[in-house]
Amino acid sequence: MARVKDVYLVRHGESTYNQWRKQSYTTCFCTCMMGHCCDPLIRDAPLSARGEKQVKELAAAVQAADWAKRVTTVVVSPLTRALATALGGFGHLESVRFVVHPLAAEHLDTMCDVGSDVPSLKEKFGDDQRIDWSIVEARGAGGDGEWWYKPGDAPSNPPADEIIPRKEPTDAVMERIKTFKADLSIMPEPCLVVVGHSSFFKRMLGEYTKMSNCEVRYVEMQFGGSGSIELEEREPGSSERMISEDCNNQTPMIEMT
Repeated sequence: MARVKDVYLVRHGESTYNQWRKQSYTTCFCTCMMGHCCDPLIRDAPLSARGEKQVKELAAAVQAADWAKRVTTVVVSPLTRALATALGGFGHLESVRFVVHPLAAEHLDTMCDVGSDVPSLKEKFGDDQRIDWSIVEARGAGGDGEWWYKPGDAPSNPPADEIIPRKEPTDAVMERIKTFKADLSIMPEPCLVVVGHSSFFKRMLGEYTKMSNCEVRYVEMQFGGSGSIELEEREPGSSERMISEDCNNQTPMIEMT
């Protein structure tokens, strides 16, 4: 009989990169069509003012949600916008802990997806004892502190003599997702929250559209006896929809063996 784990996927609030892209959409689209990079070079983009407001609305919705009473662990990407969303949206829950997991980071495409080292993150968010940094610290233990994607031929990303970061190949992201799902499957909690990113979740769910900022999706993780891991998206009830108005009605199923 398959085991089931309830997982709530939460996209971070609007970042300063998201804000820039909305304001610069036409210019950015035309620039990309001409084959040039469109990157404002905002490293590890923080939340915008609108994103901070979204996180406060998320916290209020979480406070009112019955299912949130079951949450004791929030798995979160090490990128600043995701950490700020996790701590702001779920930090009020009693006995909650935050597991910072580098495999949940966004598909590295622009400078906003290049992270900060753990000492910088601890300085930014305070050395909160509820935050478990051990996984991301181990990932960045090579001496440079970089836990994000690096191409095999470069000691850092972006390389020391370059401004634009090297993009992460799609197959590398898919391999990360496979490993990340396996990591979630061995966690003992029956109910988890994962705070992360639109491109990462889109590929994880096998969908064509991205989640909105602070949107919440409820999925069931099913673990078969053969070692397979399936994700089945469920339509949340009114108390689970939270502040999102654009959850779709599709029920994708992904099997990873």
